[in-house]
Amino acid sequence: MQWKGELPEGAVYDKPVWSLDIFATAAGVSGAILDDRKRYDGVNLIPYLKNEDESAPHQSLFWRVGTRAAIRVGDWKLLRNPRRGQGDQWELYNLANDISESNDLSATHPEKRAELLDAWNAYNDQMIDPVWTPN
Repeated sequence: MQWKGELPEGAVYDKPVWSLDIFATAAGVSGAILDDRKRYDGVNLIPYLKNEDESAPHQSLFWRVGTRAAIRVGDWKLLRNPRRGQGDQWELYNLANDISESNDLSATHPEKRAELLDAWNAYNDQMIDPVWTPN
C-alpha cells in the first residue's frame, strides 16, 4: 500500500491484516460516515501504517469457507482444509517458525490446538449460516 506524503515510503508492515480491512481503510481515508449501529469486521489500517498505533490491528483472525476453516491468534494458526487430503482434521502451525505451514504441531501441542479450536467455535457460533455454498 502506498500513499505519497502520508505513509512511510518502503516500509514493511508485519502484523496480520486481511482483505476486510480494505473497506474500513478506504472509508476512513475518504471520510465516509459509517452506520455505528452496524458491526464492521475490518479496521482502518492508516493509524497502524503511520505508526500512530503500535498495537496489532487484530488479536485474532477467523475464516470459514465451505468445509475449510482457520483461526489465527498471534503466531499460531489452526487450519481445517480437506483439500489437502486430511479429511476433517484440524492442523496446527506456529507461523513464526513455519510460515509455509509444513509442520503440523497438533499432536505435540494438543492444549494449543484445543485452545484455538475453542476460540474458532466461539467465533463460529456468532456467525449466521452461510447463504451459499462455494465451489
